[in-house]
Amino acid sequence: MPIQLDADLPAPLIPLAWLVGTWAGAGVVGYPTMEADQRFGQEVTFSHDGRPFLSYSSRTWLLDDDGRQGKPLASETGYWRPVAAT
Repeated sequence: MPIQLDADLPAPLIPLAWLVGTWAGAGVVGYPTMEADQRFGQEVTFSHDGRPFLSYSSRTWLLDDDGRQGKPLASETGYWRPVAAT
């Protein structure tokens, strides 16, 4: 699938253009303190407002036996600012 660049995308973000959008999926989480592995869902969004960084947000939740969204697990937000290699 070809990537379409947003006309407002600052030049430093062009290498990250493929990330812009919302990504979602499912996986399995397990920790030594958990009795059993559990299935979880995650949604990650990368966006920009014309400045030279990406805004980032992520949220995760447990999935029930039918794959439906259940108990929230974690969320985070932040920014990705590319820097030139030195």
